[in-house]
Amino acid sequence: MKKLVITLTALCSLSTAAWAGRDDYYTGSAGYASELEWELPDDGGEMYIWGDYMPMGPTYENVNAIWNTDEVRPLITSIRMTNGHNIGAHAFKNLENLVSYTYNPSSGFGLLKIGDYAFNQSTKLSNVEIKNSHNLRYIGERAFAGTAIKTFTISTPDAGPNEE
Repeated sequence: MKKLVITLTALCSLSTAAWAGRDDYYTGSAGYASELEWELPDDGGEMYIWGDYMPMGPTYENVNAIWNTDEVRPLITSIRMTNGHNIGAHAFKNLENLVSYTYNPSSGFGLLKIGDYAFNQSTKLSNVEIKNSHNLRYIGERAFAGTAIKTFTISTPDAGPNEE
């Protein structure tokens, strides 16, 4: 079964969609040069996001969350991100089956900002783990309102052998 790949333009508006990608995954990209990419098995489970761009801005609300369609949204039970410095406003809002979110950067500063309403009303979200993010500066208004958070962990990189 072919899946629809949706690409966002630089202004985060939906552009022409094309059939492409893996047959057993939903996939997509966003940003000026598709700096952010994501994939989700077509039977659901963990959505994997990588790249350096996270659509942002309350103006775009859930339009910026290109995985937020009636078909894809219910399939997402966990999210794993390995790059990107910001989670945009409303990016993961209303993901009704999302249980866990993990951010573990492969390089760089780590997560700097979680936008307003980023996970708002993702009612089953109970575990958030943000690794190697000593520069997290902002958690937006109502970013985790309406969730079932039980564990919220933010860790910094391990100190080197001569650091305490």
